[in-house]
Amino acid sequence: MTIPEWFYVEHDDNNIWKPDNLNYTQILQEINELETLIQGASCGEREVLNYLKGKDYLFYGMYRDGHGTFVFRELKFGVNYQADYIVGSGSSAGILWDLIELESPQETPFIQTGAYSRATRKGLEQISDWRRYIGQNISTVQAPKLQQGQGLLDIHSLSPGIVVVGQRKLYEGLPGAGQYNQKRKDTKRESHIDVISYETLFERMRFGTQRRHDYQNALSANNGVVSLSLFTDSVNDE
Repeated sequence: MTIPEWFYVEHDDNNIWKPDNLNYTQILQEINELETLIQGASCGEREVLNYLKGKDYLFYGMYRDGHGTFVFRELKFGVNYQADYIVGSGSSAGILWDLIELESPQETPFIQTGAYSRATRKGLEQISDWRRYIGQNISTVQAPKLQQGQGLLDIHSLSPGIVVVGQRKLYEGLPGAGQYNQKRKDTKRESHIDVISYETLFERMRFGTQRRHDYQNALSANNGVVSLSLFTDSVNDE
């Protein structure tokens, strides 16, 4: 599937996949700074969003290179809904979208029974609201801006969601953790929504960035001859 030219024209400012403008060392440093920030007891969702303002490129490492990565911050759906982040990754299959809701890093994502906490339920409800709006207004949401649309090509009412809530280190080993992890897996399988900790978000942000950073260093050290496939890693999915 060919992504139409109008999409790139309309959303050039949202496209963070511009290798000549990316400083991988800086990106990794700023991810570390954000990880330090959330450890402060006063750091909530708004503080995270404030830090991320103007730093859309921090999402670079979560997505594959090639056809562009388009980051939309605090995107409105109608008058009632506003998504923290909508990220579209260009591919040969078109634009694949993630709907991302950030909750407070100080919240515990579950209660003692393993059921979702109020913060996690709020995040899930937000994504459900956005999906419902998208489904009910699909033509307008997908249409180019020149046609009075939002230009979100290929987005749909089952686009995957990500709820980021809590810190893994704050709840590992607490009563209900095992049941919570099973519930997360069920939600991902049944609803295509990934409930993750902030540590997992940072690991995903680092993944592709670190890989590209190491690849560039290896190119310099080996006279420009190296296989990108050598640089692999794994992410803890909790």
